[in-house]
Amino acid sequence: MGSFKGILLLGACLTAAVSPAAGASWLESLEVAKSQAASQRRPILMYFSGSDWEPTCKQFKSAVLDSKEFQSFADERLVLFQADFPRYRPMAQLHMQSSRQLATQYGVNSYPTLMLAAPNGKVVANLGAQMDPSKFVASMATFFPPPRAPNPPRNPDDMAPPMLQSRPIPDLPLFGGAATHPPTLYTNLVVKSISGPPSRRFALVNSETMSAGETVRLTLGNSRLNVRCVEVRAKSVLVRVEGETEVRELKLSLPVANVN
Repeated sequence: MGSFKGILLLGACLTAAVSPAAGASWLESLEVAKSQAASQRRPILMYFSGSDWEPTCKQFKSAVLDSKEFQSFADERLVLFQADFPRYRPMAQLHMQSSRQLATQYGVNSYPTLMLAAPNGKVVANLGAQMDPSKFVASMATFFPPPRAPNPPRNPDDMAPPMLQSRPIPDLPLFGGAATHPPTLYTNLVVKSISGPPSRRFALVNSETMSAGETVRLTLGNSRLNVRCVEVRAKSVLVRVEGETEVRELKLSLPVANVN
């Protein structure tokens, strides 16, 4: 599944949260969330919302996201990511465009939409907006290994010989052992898709979405470089890479999608 456009739209790495619930840290960049989830070996709760206008989102925040039960579970088990679509709260246009790209990519057409995803962004489960915190937490908990019961104290008189004693049970992997993959590591710039009308095209380059005039920060091998989009054409993208004087033309590596 494709990656999300990150905080680069605001010109810097945002690790700040959008805070739909006090005490829970909601990231605005899926790339940051994926990196954090990989390092902490946690799944990502992806939340698409209309925080300041959609009645169900407001009710869900009050009933569930603000609850101590959810916050405690999230702090211990989840990485939180929110793509918000406010109508009254100001939001940078490019940030809103990025969120719309994500909604299209994940097939989101209503709010609230909640998904549980592996650290690589692959959706594992679609979650309903349960208004009962216990039920909502339980709907996610089924994807985690059950906690191990503590070992009872042993009576020395009943101890079995070492070869008969039970061995420690290893921790079960997330999602019952379903295969997950680490984030893709790029050594070259690759145009994965081009979308949108000729007047406003978007290109997915490596893991980031960009349009003409935008600068993004991409990881190539062990380096982080600023890449500015000069022009998005029907089958290629012109970019200027930090440290280079010439403009590069990147050819589309996949068939063009949704180009009018």
